[in-house]
Amino acid sequence: MITYFVSFREQPRAGSVSTGQFVSFDDAGGGDSPKLKVVDWDKAASLVAGRTVIFAAHGFNVNQGEGVRSLARLHAHLRLDPAHVFIGVLWPGDFWIPVINYPTESADANRCGQHLAAVCQRHFASAAEFVFFSHSLGARVVLTAAARLHTAAKILCLTASAVDRDCLLNEFQAARDNAASIRVLASRRDIVLKLAYPAGDLVADVLDKDDAFFKGALGRKGPAKPADSRVTGPWQIPDKESDGGDYGHGDYLPGSKKSQFGNPVEPKPVEVAAYLSRALAGQPQPWPRQ
Repeated sequence: MITYFVSFREQPRAGSVSTGQFVSFDDAGGGDSPKLKVVDWDKAASLVAGRTVIFAAHGFNVNQGEGVRSLARLHAHLRLDPAHVFIGVLWPGDFWIPVINYPTESADANRCGQHLAAVCQRHFASAAEFVFFSHSLGARVVLTAAARLHTAAKILCLTASAVDRDCLLNEFQAARDNAASIRVLASRRDIVLKLAYPAGDLVADVLDKDDAFFKGALGRKGPAKPADSRVTGPWQIPDKESDGGDYGHGDYLPGSKKSQFGNPVEPKPVEVAAYLSRALAGQPQPWPRQ
């Protein structure tokens, strides 16, 4: 199965932000390190023509290989029809020493979102519509892109989002206004967003004077009130595993380790993929079961 990506990485680990390259990955190689093939932008434009394009962005502290494998598995779980095309978004939110770079990565995510919007307008103008899916800090990538599009996004689907829970009312109000539908998945069991997000966000807020202190993460408690009518639920995942809940920060996307190729499917990421599939079809959203 071939999965396509827009890569904003200068190198496979750490590195700076690039303006974007279109690449493909064939998972037939199994557990080998991902080998990416550069695809011409003209071919990319013909690939998306008349189709719904689903962009999916990984989160913080994910290197290129991990991002490729995880998003390729999400692509497989979606089982899309020919009217849809899946494109993963690779961005440099990792560093040689994990975590210490978090306060500066918001700016990189925003820059990648700006470049993604430019790619959509320059190379993907022939697409029928755009859908954006994100995990963790990848929310900044897709929200920034959606805010800068010349056409409205069909759906924004934000999972475990490491952005302030009132961001749709201020910082990313333009993204909210430029989306037909917004789906949010949040979990109070997300210890990363409970403990690490406030500390990292505090430093980021000091660096960014336009930001505000201690808002809490969208991906933990859901959107702040008043919620816009386009922000549709359910967005709060149950706390108990017996109710289909108990989601931690890493439970939304498929695993990224090479050894996981061919292993049994992880139920929680599959349920998230089913949630996105129902959103694409405009179906009701029981989570995860009635």
